[in-house]
Amino acid sequence: MADWNAHQYYGALQEASKKWAAPAKLKIRGWCEHLTESGNFLVRVAKSVWACSVARRPFLFNSTSPIFQSSNNMGLFEPEEVSVSSSQWPTSPSPAIVPATLPAPPIIIEDSTQLTFPIAFHQSAVESAVESAAQSASQSASQSVSQSRSRVAWNPAMDEAMLLGLFDAKKDGWETDNGNFKIHGWNIAVKAVRRVTHQTINKNNLENRWRSNKCIWRLWMRHKNQISGWTWCAERETYINDPEVMEEYFQRHMDLIIFRDQGPPFRELNEQLLEGKLATGQYAVGSRAMRRQLDTDDDLYPSSSPASNALALNDLALTAVDSSAADSPAPERKRLRKGKKKMNAESISELRSVLLEMNKEMVNGLREVSERAPEKATRLFLQEVNELLLEEWRDSNGMVPYWRYAAVPRLFASNGAMAQVYLGFSDSSLEQRRAFIMDILENAG
Repeated sequence: MADWNAHQYYGALQEASKKWAAPAKLKIRGWCEHLTESGNFLVRVAKSVWACSVARRPFLFNSTSPIFQSSNNMGLFEPEEVSVSSSQWPTSPSPAIVPATLPAPPIIIEDSTQLTFPIAFHQSAVESAVESAAQSASQSASQSVSQSRSRVAWNPAMDEAMLLGLFDAKKDGWETDNGNFKIHGWNIAVKAVRRVTHQTINKNNLENRWRSNKCIWRLWMRHKNQISGWTWCAERETYINDPEVMEEYFQRHMDLIIFRDQGPPFRELNEQLLEGKLATGQYAVGSRAMRRQLDTDDDLYPSSSPASNALALNDLALTAVDSSAADSPAPERKRLRKGKKKMNAESISELRSVLLEMNKEMVNGLREVSERAPEKATRLFLQEVNELLLEEWRDSNGMVPYWRYAAVPRLFASNGAMAQVYLGFSDSSLEQRRAFIMDILENAG
């Protein structure tokens, strides 16, 4: 009978793997293991060909190998067929080496659980079979990787969930110096995205999306820095200009054309994550950041105020603990967070005194305003009394006598609220202030 080609040998091996279902009790431990039964060598060769095809490595031949010599001494390479029982199939593949010069008789596959197998293989036939299997495995792996990469289909809800998750991670101190996040921060974002999609999401998916998001934001910042005289369009959330100007600009900057009709999505969240600016919309930060913003208001809390200084020192201490905890290993971070809780507990009484001091300052400020209101209102009234009151009330010198308007200063002195109301009219018209004063005089008379 003619020698079999590579595809016939490979088909025979596949048929053998289907028939030999029972695992072997023989343990194979490396190249120099001595086999006790002649048929096991051929079984080992078949299993090794299959293992090499899956592992995508070449099947080697070397007639000087110890396994070949030991098997040859046992008479394995005599020109006869050996019956191999299904109970002798090895449990794990091991490399095998066979000679390249022995003839290859045909394989005879029987219908029972016994299988007769050839003694040796042609080198070219086995190498062709292994190469074919390796190519098939490589194509299958490539298709699998390609499918896994194209599985995630991003939508606006997922993007927003990712940004909100990263924003929470940033508030918890899991952000790094280069605008990236530590593993705990990514885990927060992954959980947030998984809540809005049924797709398989992992850290690598979010890292790639975040990298793309940062590239878009860098383009947006470059776009903002190089335009001048453009108008902000709140509806489109981007800058606009005359159509001719915009056409010329985007022709010169083709990479920025994505901002012609619409600004970057979730602009305020990106500002929070990438620039640290205080958002004014639905993504505005919490009470601590708002309190820090109020601390900068000189009218309410002067910079020399003990209350504002105490709050600033307290925030600074809490921030220092947060940053130290974020950069420390897990056990140390737990210790620092416990210290933070203890610091918060110990500072309750201090915060109480700070709040009392703030309240005292505000009350004193209001009292000062209330005390000075009559004086300010009277001065404002006297500066324009001749213009406010009726012209027929003036004397020969063109002045309104005091007895005509004496009730107004007395009312301001006795009723600070009325004085403050009159001061509120200071930016209104002269006619409105005249009507207010005449109403006071009529009620007083």
